[in-house]
Amino acid sequence: MQLVIARKLNEQHGVKLAEVSADKNAMNVLAGRFCQLASAGGQAADECFVLWRLAGELYESAGSLQQAEETRRRLAAEFGDIEESLQESLLPQLRLRPPGEDSQWRIANQLQQRYQVSQAGTPEEKQALAVRIFKDEHSPGDEEFVALRLALELFDEAERSEEVKTLGDQISMNYEVSIASLGERLLPRLVAARPAPADPLTGTLVDATKMIMNGDLKGGRVKLTEAGKTSGEDVRPDFLLGLLENFELSFIAAEECFRKCTKAKDQETARRAWNNLALVYLRQKKLKKTVDAFEKAMELGEPSEELVHNLGKLYALKATTTTSNFWDPATKRSLDKLCQKTNASAVFDATIGWQLMPLLAADGEPLGGVDRKLFEDPRCLFCNGLCRIPCPQCGGSGTVTQQRAQTMAVDPVSGRKLGRSVNVAAACPACRGSGVILCPFCDRGLEKGLARTAEQKPEESPGQPIAIPPGPGQAGTVPASQPGMSPTAQPGGQPSIQPGTQPFPQTPRR
Repeated sequence: MQLVIARKLNEQHGVKLAEVSADKNAMNVLAGRFCQLASAGGQAADECFVLWRLAGELYESAGSLQQAEETRRRLAAEFGDIEESLQESLLPQLRLRPPGEDSQWRIANQLQQRYQVSQAGTPEEKQALAVRIFKDEHSPGDEEFVALRLALELFDEAERSEEVKTLGDQISMNYEVSIASLGERLLPRLVAARPAPADPLTGTLVDATKMIMNGDLKGGRVKLTEAGKTSGEDVRPDFLLGLLENFELSFIAAEECFRKCTKAKDQETARRAWNNLALVYLRQKKLKKTVDAFEKAMELGEPSEELVHNLGKLYALKATTTTSNFWDPATKRSLDKLCQKTNASAVFDATIGWQLMPLLAADGEPLGGVDRKLFEDPRCLFCNGLCRIPCPQCGGSGTVTQQRAQTMAVDPVSGRKLGRSVNVAAACPACRGSGVILCPFCDRGLEKGLARTAEQKPEESPGQPIAIPPGPGQAGTVPASQPGMSPTAQPGGQPSIQPGTQPFPQTPRR
């Protein structure tokens, strides 16, 4: 009768788990709880007796000998002669309850990641892995149970009957379960859930992505270029190259890459390419093509969160005085229709930059394990992150035309100089001859209003001339966090204005 009550308390309070965990604090707390329950009254005499017994045994296991002796005195005071009843302890007779099926499968997947259980093929490999799992330490309770199950199944498939019997006896002795009732085996499920091996091209693309993430842009470019030569109709190398070219401000090359990807057989890849192509067009100030590309992306499926966000930002950009003169009426109407379909103007987040879309792996996550947040492009749309724009007064030439008087002759009678006004080239007063000014539309290369916009240096005033403009390869003002790339990799200082395009602002405004 006492053992039945003890098993019930074990099921309710996890008595055995507290003991096998060797957590003295947990055992003391549980023993104190049992003392309170026994002292409160309301329980049957047998249950009260078991509560005091378990409390004393838990105190003793935790090394709290004074409290253990006190519980024995309480037992003797309430129940008289108890020596015969205390000869056989209750704790050793209790067993752990095995975890539920869902919990077992979750823990098995965690152990699969640690041991690569499903990769063991030969009987020798399975036996060696079973020994390793059995000898390793595991958290008492659920994890230990699943580890013993996996080791038993590995020994069974390796035809090691003696080890199977030993583990089976141990499981039955420690847990309230029989080997015959363990249910569906875990190992076949792990093997069935094992992902198919990646094809060689995928491995190459992952390696190239990791090189780029680690700052080796040149090495990553070479690997992607070589992969593209043998990829046939697979456009994934071009997709990754497009992201890299966009990052390095080579927008013409990025446009070419993404245009190839829009013809991909995989509709999802094509849809993502259209979104990215639209942002490349936007960087080149090709507004009509930008809206057309977004429209193509929407035709290939339900609009993604990234697409809706980008449409909302573009709608807000259209309404600004800085760019309102650069929209033709037809393009405006097309954008308005797209935003009405998606409610983009109401749901986009103004504190987030433009959203490029990554290339996805088979598991639906970005290829190479790249954080999705890195595909946000926070760079200023006007200077493309370079913090400088062509001087609007001289058009970027650094010189302006001024009129000066030129003496042609001197009147011999009056001595007065005779001349004319001539046009001469002079250093532009707005940019002091440099041809560029600090971008007045961003905060150190980042779009204004974003959550992480950098503080403007006090010595730099937007709209003022730069004495020595940064040359190619100098990119110290570009923000460290760029879309899809390592923070250590910086753009190469390409000109912010592409051939055949012009910046939005003709006259910078504050």
